[in-house]
Amino acid sequence: MSTGSALNVRLFLAKIIINMPEAFEMYARSWVRPLMRLAMEGESYGEPMSYFVQDLCVLIVVWGNSVKLADSYEDRVLLLSLLVCSRYGGFSDLFRVLLVYSCD
Repeated sequence: MSTGSALNVRLFLAKIIINMPEAFEMYARSWVRPLMRLAMEGESYGEPMSYFVQDLCVLIVVWGNSVKLADSYEDRVLLLSLLVCSRYGGFSDLFRVLLVYSCD
């Protein structure tokens, strides 16, 4: 799911993953970064922190138990951007969960 794909295609794939996460969990390592990027684009397809984006964030946190992000600049910026998006979206509970995820 590259950022070059049409937005509606990425949203459709993400909705399938949200609805059947157990089918995609073994491939979580490949899906977690594109889903994080899609969650940060929430403003381009509705509210910055809609229920869809919340579902994406919850899935990312759940998959965070099995997928460890690399200790690279790109992954740090990605995670920090997701934290900032969730914080300013007015979802402080979600922010705390993501913060715990980032500290592991």
